[in-house]
Amino acid sequence: WCIFRWPGRTATAVKVGTPVKRVSLLDGTKEFPFNWDENSKRLKITGLPSLPPDDICTVLKVEFEDIPQLAEEPDLAAWING
Repeated sequence: WCIFRWPGRTATAVKVGTPVKRVSLLDGTKEFPFNWDENSKRLKITGLPSLPPDDICTVLKVEFEDIPQLAEEPDLAAWING
C-alpha cells in the first residue's frame, strides 16, 4: 500500500474483502497492529509513526490470508458514516 500523504498514527482502507494476516513496512523491519472488520470490510492500521518513514512515499506491506479481493459495496456513500 503506497502512501503518498501520510495519515498520521492511523490509516484506514475500505472495501478490503480478504482477511489480513500481517501489516508491516515494506522492508519488514516494523509490524503494526491492525483490525480488519469482517462486516464493514474495513482495515484499520494503528501504531504508525506520526511522521512518514520515507520522505516521498512510504509503502506498507499488507499480507492476506488468501488472494486479496475487493469487497462489494452496495451503498457507495457508506464510508461517510464511519
